[in-house]
Amino acid sequence: MEKETAGKPVYALGDRFATACLMTAIGGFLDAYTFTQHGGVFASTQTGNLVLFAISIMNGQFTAALQKIVPVGLFCCGILSTHWVEHHLNGTGRNFWRLGVILVEIVIFVAVGFLPTRTPAILITSAIAFTTALQMTAFRSMNGLGYANMFSTGNLQKAMNNLYSTLATRNRAAGEKFGRYGGLVLCFVAGALVSSLTGRWLTTRSIWVVAGILVIFSTVQLRLSLSAEIYLDRNH
Repeated sequence: MEKETAGKPVYALGDRFATACLMTAIGGFLDAYTFTQHGGVFASTQTGNLVLFAISIMNGQFTAALQKIVPVGLFCCGILSTHWVEHHLNGTGRNFWRLGVILVEIVIFVAVGFLPTRTPAILITSAIAFTTALQMTAFRSMNGLGYANMFSTGNLQKAMNNLYSTLATRNRAAGEKFGRYGGLVLCFVAGALVSSLTGRWLTTRSIWVVAGILVIFSTVQLRLSLSAEIYLDRNH
């Protein structure tokens, strides 16, 4: 959460609407990327993978079932890993640990882009499922509001709930929440569209687009965070 110290904010990496929009767009990009480029498996929508897993089991397609369930396992590992990192490395409360999460994402995305097309899809989708879990767990609030940056069902539900409250009670706060959650849904769709578009020319290397965006984002956020750190050190 963003705090004020002597009139100057301490920049919280994960608690801004702009950050939420970017992370949600990346979520849409990754889901579209794995679905179109790597075997029709979703990177983060584990509900879909579990359904496809059950269908494959019932049809006796055990290899296909394995391809659907392994990403689910890696997704769970990603969530647990992120909580461990947050618990052990966030002692200062300054949120630098999230930059480490982004760095892991960048390394994996760059590596995936270099893999040959004959690489088994299960390896790629599992690696990406791990990164989506990292991102979803590390970036889960915007200005105090919970949200999901890797799928849109929850965001869409919250948008509609707040739309109803706005129309029924003229609640201004609900209207603002509707705008934020509705904006996240649009960002998710936009990310999927960009993924489909870049995939036509870059194919599996289109994931480097996300890596490049995260490099720029993390660089900017690091500079902002360090500026806040220097200010705090001088005023303590």
